[in-house]
Amino acid sequence: MAKVRLAELVKIDKTVWSPTVEESTFVNHYSIPNFDLGAPRSEATSSIKSNKFLLTGPCILMSKLNPIQPRVWLIEELPPGINVCSTEFVVLKATDRARARDAYFQLKSPAVASRLVELATGTSNSHQRVRPSEILAVEVEWLEDVKPRKSASDFLWSLERKINLNNAIAMKLEAIAQTVFKSWFVDFDPVHAKARGEQPVGMNAETAALFPESIEDSERGLIPTGWAWGVLSQLAEVIDCLHSKKPNFVKDGYPYLQLNTVSDNGILHFDKAAMISEVDYKKWTSRIEVSEGDCVITNVGRVGAVSQIPRGIRAAIGRNMTAVRPIEPHETKTFLISLLTSQFMKSEISLNTDSGTILDALNVRSIPNLRSPIPSADVLLAFEAMVGPFWAKMNNLYRENVTLGNIRDALLPRIVSGELELPEELLS
Repeated sequence: MAKVRLAELVKIDKTVWSPTVEESTFVNHYSIPNFDLGAPRSEATSSIKSNKFLLTGPCILMSKLNPIQPRVWLIEELPPGINVCSTEFVVLKATDRARARDAYFQLKSPAVASRLVELATGTSNSHQRVRPSEILAVEVEWLEDVKPRKSASDFLWSLERKINLNNAIAMKLEAIAQTVFKSWFVDFDPVHAKARGEQPVGMNAETAALFPESIEDSERGLIPTGWAWGVLSQLAEVIDCLHSKKPNFVKDGYPYLQLNTVSDNGILHFDKAAMISEVDYKKWTSRIEVSEGDCVITNVGRVGAVSQIPRGIRAAIGRNMTAVRPIEPHETKTFLISLLTSQFMKSEISLNTDSGTILDALNVRSIPNLRSPIPSADVLLAFEAMVGPFWAKMNNLYRENVTLGNIRDALLPRIVSGELELPEELLS
């Protein structure tokens, strides 16, 4: 066993991307998924005015921000269209795939993470950052024998591939759910089809019969006959968080959700919840204890990010978050999360967001008045039956990834250091 600096495994790539009229796809700090191989959330560069980093091929992206919760992404092949990233990342390049994987697992190891936390500067966890030169100067334990080092890397990578596959499936399910939502409740495709005397595409006769055959005008725009344009408070109860000093965190206690538990795709990152004492939990659940079917929406920073509480989870919500509880969960649970994560609702939220000097904010009083189509109960039940299993599967995939990630993280330091020798049957 030897010690090497990370600079001996990877080099920093500072290739600059300058804003142009040609649109690219941009990855920011919050884009990296909780489990790192999945394709990141991204946005168009058309509104970006400052220089960023250009991604030119296989690399490791590591965020300089908040090293206590490191975000690292190994890109063995750039996803289509993604070629620009925030300068809050360090872009690291290795000479070959094997060395890139070695560096990636070292950067994810608890020993390196602890060292980077020691080197970080800043006034709070969320604003701490580490300098790229200090990342490369960190020493790591290194297996000099190539064969066991490659075996360890290959085994860890097999866990990553499974996590990656789960992420890919979840993204497909999310895309299908949003496609159905848009077709039924934004574009009104089944209604238009019936108005033309056609059978709605991809829909059986029983479900098609639930939709009206005409569109009518209303004060808020076109709407299927018998439906109405309404507001979120007709579907759900909106409950503000407790406005109080943040509680002290404990090692073992009761879950307390903060902004970092809310994802961009509706799935709650419950494993990132902080823990608080029983006394604090009673205080922070005095307004609401969120449970299955409830949604939480962020009010500042990533304004309008939403996640739904999955089966088996009960928690307190922290500051700068609002709970949205469905009035009739058996009818509207799936409609609610699909609505709140839709492009339609993102536009509605944008219209109701207040611009601040430092951070934009979504006023809690605006949330109950967010616009929504109000279809018939029968259509809502049909949507629940069709799309509800997609959201359930997405939550189950996330639970599986949490388990796989915990296994990976428990084994990683022992495997990387050579302390744990893997049996041959795991390496074949």
